[in-house]
Amino acid sequence: LLRHKEADHPQNPSTPYFSIPETYAHLILHDSDIDDPDRIFACGDFDLMQVLNSNTTIYGDGTFDKVPRMFYQLYTWHAKIGNSYPPCIYFLLQRKNLLTDSKMFEIMKRLMPNLSPQKVLLDFEKACINAVHIAFPDAQVKGCYFHLCQSLIRKVNSVGLKVEYESDIDV
Repeated sequence: LLRHKEADHPQNPSTPYFSIPETYAHLILHDSDIDDPDRIFACGDFDLMQVLNSNTTIYGDGTFDKVPRMFYQLYTWHAKIGNSYPPCIYFLLQRKNLLTDSKMFEIMKRLMPNLSPQKVLLDFEKACINAVHIAFPDAQVKGCYFHLCQSLIRKVNSVGLKVEYESDIDV
């Protein structure tokens, strides 16, 4: 059964320098080009992007765990809809630096020309924070409380205070 399914799908690429099969081209909102050494892909849902485009607060989140090997980071941008924060646009990035993050915002602004958030909440990535200030100079940038807590727990663990922190109420 698995071989039969695999016969209908192209093989997974091993480098970021591959051509998008025509069958899947409609899913890609942006491809910086097969020859770009810092290739960036963007994909998303047009209806959700319109919600993101009209929101005054947008939420960014980068992850490194669930990324195809040839990319370094998956960055998602979310908008609040009721009580949920669905991802509206996804970026596959090869680097984590100011230039790459600035390109990501250029792409977002090209795809969503009216995007002008008043507030941007994101994890504590210095390059992305600086890129937000460049792309949206009037926006207030806030770090995400969840990511702050994750960072604090990692620090407590890395300096050997995990047991004391968990057992001593005064720590």
